[in-house]
Amino acid sequence: MDIENYSKEEMEQIIRIQRRMIEEYHKANYDKPKKEINYEIIKDEEKKKEMSIHKLCELMGFPRRTYHRWKNNDGPSKPKYDEELLILINKVFNKHKGVYGTDRIWGVLKHRYNTPLNIKTVHRYLRKLGLSSRIRRTKKT
Repeated sequence: MDIENYSKEEMEQIIRIQRRMIEEYHKANYDKPKKEINYEIIKDEEKKKEMSIHKLCELMGFPRRTYHRWKNNDGPSKPKYDEELLILINKVFNKHKGVYGTDRIWGVLKHRYNTPLNIKTVHRYLRKLGLSSRIRRTKKT
C-alpha cells in the first residue's frame, strides 16, 4: 500500500479500519480465522460506502476476487461433520468390535455403502468421535 496516494480523509478511514481490525481480533480470541474477520469488516465498510472494496481489500492484503468469492458463497457446500456419516462410521467401528482402523473402515464405506470419501476424511471423523482401533498382538510361534 502506497501511503502517498491517499488523502487525509482516506488515511483517517484506514487508521479507523485498522483499529477496528485489532479490536475484532482480540474479541474473537482465535475462535474465528483472521480472514473471516477481515471479510466481515469489509462487508460492513462496504455498506457505509466510504471506501471502495478495491482499497479495502488492498488494505487487508488479499485480492478483491477472494472477498467476492466469500461474499457470494452461501457457506460450505457440505457441513464439516456430517451427522449421518458420523453415525455410519461409528456403526462400522462398533460392528467390528473396534478392530477396524481408518483404512478398513474407509474400505467398508467405499465398497459396501458406496460412500465416496477420502481416507483422510474418515480419519478426521474417527478423531472427532474419539475412536481408535485396538492393536492386536502378534502371535509368536
